[in-house]
Amino acid sequence: MILIVRKKIRTAIADHLSREGVQFDPSVLQFEHPPSLDLGDIAVTTFPLAKILKKPPKAIAEELSSVVASVEGVSRVEAAGKGYLNIFLERGAALRALHDSVAHPTKPAARAGKIIVEHTAINPNKAAHVGHLRNAVLGDTWVRLLGASGEKVEVQNLIDDLGVQVADVVNGFIHYEKKSLEEVKKIPDLDDYCWVLYAKANPESAFEAGEGRERPAEYPEDWAGLRKSALKALEEGAEPETFYASYITHEIARSHLSLMESLNIRYDLLVWESDILRNELWERSFEALKASGKIILEREGENEGCWVVPLRKSPAFKHLDDPDKILVRSDGTATYVAKDIAYQMWKFGIGGVEFPYGPFGDFEGLHQEKLWRTASPPKASPKGAPSFGKAAKVYNVIDVRQEYLQKIVAESLRVAGFGKSADNSVHFSYEMVALTPRTAEELGFRLTDEERKKPYVEMSGRRGIGIKAKDLLEKLRDKAAVEVGKRNPGFTDDEVAKTAWRIAVAALRYFMLRFTRNKVVAFDIDEAVQFEGETGPYLQYSAVRVKNIFQKCAEAWGKTPDEIRAEAEAALDGTQGWLLDDTAWQLLLTMSRLEDAVGQAVRSEEPSVFARYAFTLAQHWNSFYHVNPVLQEKDEAIRGQRLALASLFERRMTRVLALLGIEVPERM
Repeated sequence: MILIVRKKIRTAIADHLSREGVQFDPSVLQFEHPPSLDLGDIAVTTFPLAKILKKPPKAIAEELSSVVASVEGVSRVEAAGKGYLNIFLERGAALRALHDSVAHPTKPAARAGKIIVEHTAINPNKAAHVGHLRNAVLGDTWVRLLGASGEKVEVQNLIDDLGVQVADVVNGFIHYEKKSLEEVKKIPDLDDYCWVLYAKANPESAFEAGEGRERPAEYPEDWAGLRKSALKALEEGAEPETFYASYITHEIARSHLSLMESLNIRYDLLVWESDILRNELWERSFEALKASGKIILEREGENEGCWVVPLRKSPAFKHLDDPDKILVRSDGTATYVAKDIAYQMWKFGIGGVEFPYGPFGDFEGLHQEKLWRTASPPKASPKGAPSFGKAAKVYNVIDVRQEYLQKIVAESLRVAGFGKSADNSVHFSYEMVALTPRTAEELGFRLTDEERKKPYVEMSGRRGIGIKAKDLLEKLRDKAAVEVGKRNPGFTDDEVAKTAWRIAVAALRYFMLRFTRNKVVAFDIDEAVQFEGETGPYLQYSAVRVKNIFQKCAEAWGKTPDEIRAEAEAALDGTQGWLLDDTAWQLLLTMSRLEDAVGQAVRSEEPSVFARYAFTLAQHWNSFYHVNPVLQEKDEAIRGQRLALASLFERRMTRVLALLGIEVPERM
């Protein structure tokens, strides 16, 4: 509703000025939400028109106030300050419009092209850690917001089954523990087992010993050589390393996907690094790069014999002593960044490579429908398999430490002549996740007095200082279960567990979203799981609270909750006599801003904007309900009005939470 009124105001102003011979882009008119209802429901500044009309903004505001006041849905307008138009809306019309949009939601117009969002990308060599959760939650929420704004989105997850981390775990089993593959297959919870094995078997890690976690007494003499040998074996598909890696990575990837599914996170396509290699993606992309004539083969100097992409003329790299980036070494092997460039090219449909695809449904515990994975020749895609890639825009959700490499990927596309793809390559970066000292100690880490004084404790997988994602979620669930049990003594153990898990997921997801992407998240278990304050459980509680209102009314009046909702909303046809106080009006305005909040989050590429909107909406509901009780209200007409607003809020808040990936429990 707010967006519709804004559009009408822009059109009215543009038409008025057009009749005076002035043409301008109406989108320059920016709207704001006044801090107080006394200053209007929405406001627009005339400052952008000052240069166009060559008049003071204040005079323009006074001239346009009558124009805006004539717009349908506007009650009155006040010219204020040095050039503001404070706009008051017609409350009855706004309420009807809100009801229409909630009762009969329409999908936004589909936009041209497709967006690929690649996120999660956990190395399948050990259990997922807390940092992975921020990536996955950010990526999944971003996908939901893009979809809500009308974008067609394809979600990809890269499974790097050929990397150094996998090679180290394979070597750990073969050379340290000397386990056969059959013995490895008998290990329960392989991801947890490899969490310890990776840290203690990696000679580069400063592993902190603990019970059952001691390092082997000796390393192989040439660990670096063993790593190089294992990597070569994995790339060539040689035995026995490939057999070990295939089982380990598939089993651990299944664990990762099962965890993500429990957090309401889904994917369309799993891209396996081994399939990238065996489909010759790099070779074909390399041919496309050479055909552009923009990459060069160095004939002399330090990079003699190497194929490089020249970046010295690019503003982001010209300050470097050696800005040119090697793609192919003199021995003919491709660098890591070269493979990233090839994968990015494929996402845009550059290079002409099409993978064979197959359904990913061969693991128990995964219930997502239509999950696909890449495959390797000679396997062919089944009939009816979708076509992936060929995006108009790509978001790579990767932490801020990869900023330099992501710049290289995008700029390499630009230098090679694919400027449009470079412009549409977005590094959706984010800062790390740490723990508050209180949470670190609760999770079993021994801190020094100095560490206890710090705002957060950094984690490091190589040092063996980290927290598995599963462990954090279990701790959140256990804390939520205690609170749920206190509040609902009649709950069965199963009901407590189910409710506690939903609360734990909400606590985690909202905490990861409430901070801007460029801010370090210092995760605090006690704060995240609180039922009050800016938390996921608080948002859930606001939705559960309104659900309970209808349940209590149903019990008191001998009707079903749905019957009461329907009767209440039917009364919205006659809103002229409604008694909307300011708390009700503020709630209505905030509910009307849903589409606007989605748009702001998408334009700013900042999911925290929408998370903040969700919290504000919950606050306004609780403020309204605090001064406007329902069951205790004696006046039947007023009670019906409050029930109608409650029903609209319930549906609106459920939609908001769904966009955050949060489910509403039956009770809390």
